[in-house]
Amino acid sequence: MNVFALHLAGVLAPIVSERDPWHAALINILIEVGFLVIAISVVLCVIRLIRGPHLADRAAASDALAIQLAGLVVLFTLKVDALVLFDGVLVLSLIGFAGTLAVAQFMIRRALKREREEASP
Repeated sequence: MNVFALHLAGVLAPIVSERDPWHAALINILIEVGFLVIAISVVLCVIRLIRGPHLADRAAASDALAIQLAGLVVLFTLKVDALVLFDGVLVLSLIGFAGTLAVAQFMIRRALKREREEASP
């Protein structure tokens, strides 16, 4: 287990402990509400990803989806109380960032190509 996960385990241990039954119930309710909110936002981002109308809208929607998937993994980790899945959050974040950079580079190259075609006689 990496150092970040161990540190996070020390920070989250008092939050997710089973000492007080009302405290654990409240945490479980909040995790379920988090699942619901993120699921609704995922549906809305998928709609934006499909409908567009511009490439920038689709790029923003795909970046938001990567962030939301990382949030779902974090909530699932809290639900099952297994810190092994936090490495998956790191991987999802890196893949989402790389995808956003790739789409941004594609958009810039396309815009530059269009400007060159307009400028040349």
